[in-house]
Amino acid sequence: MLAVSLASFLAIGHGGEDWREAVATARRCIATGSMPVLVRTGVVEAQNLAWLSDEKRREYILAPLSYYPLDCRVIPLPWRLEGASTFDYMERVVSTEVGAAERFLVIARRYGDDGNFVAWIRGRVGRLGFVARELGGFGGVEVVIFEKTPGSCGAV
Repeated sequence: MLAVSLASFLAIGHGGEDWREAVATARRCIATGSMPVLVRTGVVEAQNLAWLSDEKRREYILAPLSYYPLDCRVIPLPWRLEGASTFDYMERVVSTEVGAAERFLVIARRYGDDGNFVAWIRGRVGRLGFVARELGGFGGVEVVIFEKTPGSCGAV
């Protein structure tokens, strides 16, 4: 019994999510501190859009980045793509944060989303000249770079 308890204690994981490697991969592509990085941590509280701009609550929404920080412009994403206000928020992100950029990253937890955010962003910014390239899946976390000049980030 003690051996089983000890073994389960030592085998603590993060539910198959490797935020450390996902962020490390993102860091290799961040050229400047102004490069936008859209982050979906997958916490249900992110459905309340006010939390995404409230400084204290935003820290909670972006909790994985408190352990694995990024030196860039981080934009939190909502819990799900549903409702007019969420789509309005996403359109503002595209028009004000990523539309004029040469490249940007998306780090997205798949839990509760199944890739819908990345698919929506891919469809929305494709007409702006961006090409998407997956940099890797890190358990339940994916990293995708969107570039106007494909191949400018060699991190994989």
